[in-house]
Amino acid sequence: MQGATPLLGDIEATRSPPLTVDSDGMPPARKKIKWLVIGVVAVLVCVGMFFYIRDQLRKPRKGDVTRDDTVDWFDEEAKKINMTEVLAWSEEEKDEKIHKISHWSGFNATDYKGFVKEHYEPFFPIPTDKKFAFLDLGGGVGAFSRRILIDFPESSGYLVDISPSAVGIAAQLLPKDRMQTYVNSVHKMKNIPSNSVNFVFSGGVLCYLEEWTDIMQTLMEVSRTLKVGGDFSASMLPYHKSGANSCHMDRVDPSIWFDRETIWSNWEGKRFSMPGTGLHVLGVSEMDMWGFGHGYRRYCVYMKKTCQPAALFTEGVDDPATRCKPE
Repeated sequence: MQGATPLLGDIEATRSPPLTVDSDGMPPARKKIKWLVIGVVAVLVCVGMFFYIRDQLRKPRKGDVTRDDTVDWFDEEAKKINMTEVLAWSEEEKDEKIHKISHWSGFNATDYKGFVKEHYEPFFPIPTDKKFAFLDLGGGVGAFSRRILIDFPESSGYLVDISPSAVGIAAQLLPKDRMQTYVNSVHKMKNIPSNSVNFVFSGGVLCYLEEWTDIMQTLMEVSRTLKVGGDFSASMLPYHKSGANSCHMDRVDPSIWFDRETIWSNWEGKRFSMPGTGLHVLGVSEMDMWGFGHGYRRYCVYMKKTCQPAALFTEGVDDPATRCKPE
């Protein structure tokens, strides 16, 4: 009947079914959305933590030994040396003993010769009559430089070290007509001319730097002194296999020298240039493979200066064709 009041039964029939809720008062559909959101957030947090931990593990880590500790130690050791006695050694005695003054006591004469050779041989076979200039970073008393001078009679170079006592010994041991020795920090080698050397060798000094920024500053100085096309090798770098060691940084993971985004999928072929230095990474070598006890659980990195970085380029002096392209 038009205008009549609907019966109670009719009203009940037209109502929506009651909303189902769980004991916590939340509808199941909304609860599903809630747990889906929580799951997505948890996955994102886990992924973020994975990359954070990965990057932390790759970062150079500062060790317990300080720069001052090292300088003091080398200075004290150098002061104990009787130079009159050292200069009276035969060449065979020098082969056996000089490197041990610089804390390379784990090497015998044959091993130390091989150790030095590993720093230059991977680049290419160098004829013994090749004339070239080199820089010995952290050269100590000159044991490394002495081996280069013997292996290559036409070579000459520079030695820098932060220990005055060690450099004083090197100045007496090395021929003055072929070597110049300086007390310098490897961060700023003011005595070494720009674009002046074909090779830079670092037989351990990078591990005695305290921060990654120190390494980058040193790489810029290496680039400044190297000619374009010149080579750089740095050994005795510690990584996760090294355990306790005497370095200031207790780890410089090899992935530092490679493309971080591709390192996990393809180590080989992913070399890259250290930013702004013009230095291109050629590869790394685990020193366990060298077979010398002193270098176990360390590695060596090899680089080439492929171009002149913008920060070091001098108009009218440097060849424009050698200038690095913007990265």
